[in-house]
Amino acid sequence: MATFVSEGHDIFAAIHGNLGIDNDRALIDRLWNNYVAAWYEGGKDDPKLVLLRLDAEHAEIWKGGSSLWAEVKTLFGGAGPSRLFSVIAACVTRWSLSNTV
Repeated sequence: MATFVSEGHDIFAAIHGNLGIDNDRALIDRLWNNYVAAWYEGGKDDPKLVLLRLDAEHAEIWKGGSSLWAEVKTLFGGAGPSRLFSVIAACVTRWSLSNTV
């Protein structure tokens, strides 16, 4: 599972799926730039370079409504985030993030 919280803490997301290594050379070539190159002395063939692929099976996105009380309830096993925030903005099933790259 991967989670996301926006900088303003008004948008939340939870993504469930399978994470794996996908070192597709064409994708590495497409994503490669000077910023990435600065981290890998061996270039595109550096053994430390790894691409991760998340094949999402289910995702939920919530918008706003956070309060300190809601966060405390969540931490201590109270109602889940979808019950504490104002609305589930989106719910997606059987979706692959790799299709958006």
